[in-house]
Amino acid sequence: MIDTLNIGIRFALYVNLMLLFGLPLFGLYAFKRAERLQSNVLPLRSAVVWFAVAAIALSILSILAMTASMAGVALLVNAAMLGSLGVIGAAIAIWLTGKTWIDPIVAIGIGLWVTTHILLQAFPRGFDLKAIRAANR
Repeated sequence: MIDTLNIGIRFALYVNLMLLFGLPLFGLYAFKRAERLQSNVLPLRSAVVWFAVAAIALSILSILAMTASMAGVALLVNAAMLGSLGVIGAAIAIWLTGKTWIDPIVAIGIGLWVTTHILLQAFPRGFDLKAIRAANR
């Protein structure tokens, strides 16, 4: 389902891109300078603006669809965020207190979290492991 949605959105983006660049090029090729300046010959300007707005909307929809298909990436992002926050927090704590033993404790905590969540192949809440295994058979 997600693959079909991504393919449909990308096809729509390609068609939109073709029209977004093709209409002005057609106007340059087909019309003389005086005809291009008249908006009553073909309303290309307003069409190009609407195609640009549609391209932005399709791009946002494409990003949302791709993000939905990469739900497992959240664990890696959380691990990176936790590591960064841990290092920053430890640095501030060491700076304020002068106790350097805080750094290895925070490093061990981050390592344990990564080990239990990433290396043991945890996955986001809401996924049915039995259904995933059944679908992969």
